[in-house]
Amino acid sequence: MIRLLPPTHSVDGQAVLISQRDPAWDVDRVRGEREGRIAAALADKRADIPEAERDAVVLTPAEMMAAIMRSPIERYFAGYTRFQITAPDWDVAGQPCTVLDFLKAGVKPTKFGLRRLKHRAYLEVKEYAPTVASRPATAMLVEAARMGLRSIIADEYRWTAVGDALAEDEQLEVIHAADPDLLEEIGRAVMQLCRPLDPALETPPCASSLTE
Repeated sequence: MIRLLPPTHSVDGQAVLISQRDPAWDVDRVRGEREGRIAAALADKRADIPEAERDAVVLTPAEMMAAIMRSPIERYFAGYTRFQITAPDWDVAGQPCTVLDFLKAGVKPTKFGLRRLKHRAYLEVKEYAPTVASRPATAMLVEAARMGLRSIIADEYRWTAVGDALAEDEQLEVIHAADPDLLEEIGRAVMQLCRPLDPALETPPCASSLTE
């Protein structure tokens, strides 16, 4: 099996979120990448098994998740590439790519520029609301989105923060009107962006919902 190098992202590169629900994603290619990763991992596991016994060898849930998380698109949504859409990576065939290669040709996504919160602001957001069922409360994620959003680039709406200015009600209302769940997704990405650099192939609790 091809051994992939970790993506070349940095702690201070430009962070851009393209929502998992954005229609610009080529879901068929993303699904093919995911299935290819699983198939490659299974073939690797069966490589030294006698042919007559191979059908009985399957991936464990942890092995399947680890295979899925080698996908550039999954690492992107998990925050392991710092949401840098031009960070060089490698697809299932070992070919160079970026997450932009998983977008439909000729379809422009909505891009949300993000900023890494300063430590004091990060602590304020963390204390903004308690967690519910081990997940950050909606209010905390909305506050993270407000403080971490730096730009919106869409066909019908554009906004860029001036200096350290924060997003205002207008921007939050525009985002909410487009998709009620989008503010939480942006807030979650901002919180992921504030973490220390992770090992490139570390497995999060779950994969993205892009292909669901």
